Amino acid sequence: VRIYFWTELEKEQQESLLAQAEYLMNAIFIIDEAFLHKAPNVKMVLRTGVGLDNVSKEATQKRGIIVTNAQGINSNCVAEMTIGMILCLYRKLCFFDKRLKSGHWDIATFRADMYEIRGKVHGFIGMGNIGQRTAEISRVFGTKGIYYNRTRLSEAREKELNLKYVSLQELIEQSDIITLHVALSEQTRGLIGEKELAYMKPNAIIVNTTRGHIIDEKELARALEE
Repeated sequence: VRIYFWTELEKEQQESLLAQAEYLMNAIFIIDEAFLHKAPNVKMVLRTGVGLDNVSKEATQKRGIIVTNAQGINSNCVAEMTIGMILCLYRKLCFFDKRLKSGHWDIATFRADMYEIRGKVHGFIGMGNIGQRTAEISRVFGTKGIYYNRTRLSEAREKELNLKYVSLQELIEQSDIITLHVALSEQTRGLIGEKELAYMKPNAIIVNTTRGHIIDEKELARALEE
């Protein structure tokens, strides 16, 4: 087996090797009809992550190409990033960093809007590998966990993670912290829109470490302006 790295190849080499390739390992490139037309021998596409929204289901199915991903491989990484973003927002770290580097010390300015994670209601939308790992870490900080998912966890797993299953509206209304852990699909595109944003508490935060289109970005911009 010979492995070639796409970004290290000249354009002519890319065209030639793509025509010969039988297996593709992909992270961020779009694998669509036009791309696969240049790769007639491909048998399998492996997404080196979880989401498959950059791989055309229609184009691969038409050619009988197997598509798979690496479920669980980045669960801890994304979970840690999620908690890091919550801390950054709650303790205003990104704002302090910018102001301090410009020669200002504004702790008194931000103090009224700084919060502890302990005791907050953390709502998880999506409870796959990443959602569950995030819940494990969040629990250590002393949060109260609630979640909404397409399928409910077992009673034993809910107890282990100290989670309560609620509806999407209940989650948004009750949560101080909302984190998104669902894959992008036609069902989840725009899952958080005008109505859902209106349900949020005035000082609640939402952290999206999945795909941007899970939130209706136009409605989000409008809500922030208001």
